[in-house]
Amino acid sequence: PASAPEGIIVHTVDGSPLSRRDDILVHLNLALARETLALEIAGQGQLVHIDRRSEGPAGHAASGARIFVADGARATIVETYATTGGAHAANHATYVALGTGAAVTHVTIDLSAPEGTHFAIHEYEVGRDAQLRTLAVHTGSGLARTNVYARMAGEGADGQFTGLNLVSEGQHSDITLETTHAV
Repeated sequence: PASAPEGIIVHTVDGSPLSRRDDILVHLNLALARETLALEIAGQGQLVHIDRRSEGPAGHAASGARIFVADGARATIVETYATTGGAHAANHATYVALGTGAAVTHVTIDLSAPEGTHFAIHEYEVGRDAQLRTLAVHTGSGLARTNVYARMAGEGADGQFTGLNLVSEGQHSDITLETTHAV
């Protein structure tokens, strides 16, 4: 769009951004996400905020974002998930690919209503000499889960993965991580 900042290309693609794998949340997103937000980020110091909201009566939402960060680029990506109340069920997917020498900080925050269910899948492809830092925060939903899949695809690829579950009585949240290294 004409409103995209310099160094960021925004468009959409059909379907989910995820790779096929043996995970029920991945299968659901592959089946239900009809369209994915696609971003190509170049340059230094880019800040991107993706606001995912479920509004209105309780329902199910499946969404996706596919982000490519160019060689040598630096970016901070913040995703927030929120609902207006009610028993919304959400299945959000994000795929981030880091080019050679890229550096990304990716922060996700679940601010959904306590009646809601929040599922997120984060898939990363970290290129040669690229640096990835993540923080997944659960603070809203009664049930929240984030599955993180990271592939260190190049020599010198580095990832630091963190999470924070801020729960009270009756809430359940968890974050899982699976990393693989290219041969």
